[in-house]
Amino acid sequence: MRTALLLALALLAGCAAPAPMGTPDPIDDPLPNLDRVQLPQDEEGRPMIVVENGVLRDLPNQISVLPPGSSTLLVRNVVEGAGVEVEGLDLSTQAIALWMRGRGSLRHLRPEHTIGPVNAGVQEDWNVDLPPGEYALTVTSGGTGDAIIFVGAGVR
Repeated sequence: MRTALLLALALLAGCAAPAPMGTPDPIDDPLPNLDRVQLPQDEEGRPMIVVENGVLRDLPNQISVLPPGSSTLLVRNVVEGAGVEVEGLDLSTQAIALWMRGRGSLRHLRPEHTIGPVNAGVQEDWNVDLPPGEYALTVTSGGTGDAIIFVGAGVR
């Protein structure tokens, strides 16, 4: 008797009217309505990311655009008074690290890349290979800042 009652309740639960149709919440937040601009470039035309005194410079409040595929990004850690020639100054105390990963629910399908530590007053090449998509860039150590990188076909 108890089994029959549980079976009947299970059947009734499965036959309930469907939930009212509505606009489902998006899984991912859409890209914000910001200007899309190329990453700044160095004198040789390489895209660059500058962290100045611990703050991600030039990239917040915009969507930076890169072409898909392999790219070499120049990462500069600009700290006032620091340079490669400085003697007696521990440049590693103001080192930074960066993390780029997919944005949204597809982030597990996108590659992630890290670089660091990049000492104060130093610039380093960062080789990344990015398929089309949306990426988040974060200063994960030694500073602050987040940016959105859009990688898409037809971008030069």
